Amino acid sequence: MLTGSIVPDVCVPAWLGLVGAFLAAAGLALLVYSWLRRRHERREEREEREERERREREEKRERREGHVPRKGREGHAPRERRRLSFSDWIGLAALVVGILGLVGSAVHCPTPDVRISLADSRLNPAGYDDPSDEYVCLVSHEDDPVSLAGWELRGAERRINVLPDFTLEPGAAVRVHPGEGRNSRRDLYGEKGSAEWRNEGGQIGLFDSEGQEVDSVGYGERKQGDGSGECGPGRVTKPTEVALRITSPAHEAIVESATVTVRGTVTPGSVVQAKLDHDDESDAGGEVARVVSGDGVDRFTVDLRLDPGENHIRVWAEKPGADPAYAGIAVTRETEPPRCDRNYEGACLDPNASDYDCAGGEGDGPKYVEGPIAVVGEDRFDLDSDGNGTACEP
Repeated sequence: MLTGSIVPDVCVPAWLGLVGAFLAAAGLALLVYSWLRRRHERREEREEREERERREREEKRERREGHVPRKGREGHAPRERRRLSFSDWIGLAALVVGILGLVGSAVHCPTPDVRISLADSRLNPAGYDDPSDEYVCLVSHEDDPVSLAGWELRGAERRINVLPDFTLEPGAAVRVHPGEGRNSRRDLYGEKGSAEWRNEGGQIGLFDSEGQEVDSVGYGERKQGDGSGECGPGRVTKPTEVALRITSPAHEAIVESATVTVRGTVTPGSVVQAKLDHDDESDAGGEVARVVSGDGVDRFTVDLRLDPGENHIRVWAEKPGADPAYAGIAVTRETEPPRCDRNYEGACLDPNASDYDCAGGEGDGPKYVEGPIAVVGEDRFDLDSDGNGTACEP
């Protein structure tokens, strides 16, 4: 089973939307201007054509009357119809590029996985409450460096910090203080007079330079000297994914028993559960597997009851401090073909028969059944003439 999300390969900055809107508006205005100009030219051409036809009619009439047409009355040559001009192409190109910019600006970059570690944050220092002694611990769970330039830490109703041009390395952590101080690889500071975190509790929000929320945590009343004080570069590393593998049964295996035993291996210390998928995306309600440790690898077994036909089995494993892992297999349970047609109850009808009719009726068979019987599925033999759910009523 595949997990994860689809993200764009190229990040599109939000300001591109403003440029796109300007280009689209300029291109549209240029195209409208060109259309109005061509409309005016077509009106002039029509007037010239009408004038030319009027003069031709006058010349014909004067010739019939023996008059010589006066000089200078020949019509103007018709104008050549305009094709798309250079300005038209410029307007069209600006419109297309502008629309593409607007569409592209709607696709944001994936939010970096930088989290607020509340347990390692100190919001109410012991002793004199100096803002410089407070800090929020930020931890990177990314595989690549993350630029924090322009990021913000916000409380429920106010901004606490605007982060400087700082790069957070993979797996590293940094303490962000609201008060004044000298920035380093371990600590980042705010400006003089920065708002402090509330000791009575509140909300901490982390936002990137585009204003997207990266993480948010709530906290209750903080006692003096709170926090572990262990926040620092290299202390936290990216969680590893649990190693989960199903060894039996094989994918798309065919079994005859109603119960199957799923076996596999998993990272030591993990909790394994399994269940029939039944198109249910949640992980609730699974059977907990029996896990046996040995040789540095845990082996698990779990028994599941199968439905007749194809079954999709979903297995997942979780371990504190690591990303959960998922696996899935399909197992088919073979059963004997039904002896009675399951669409009817109250009598056993041969499911392979070509047709049934009610006994004592006018039907010609070839098979007959005594009623009444209940129709619980498709009335494939057309025995329920009035459609009330009961067939072959006396």
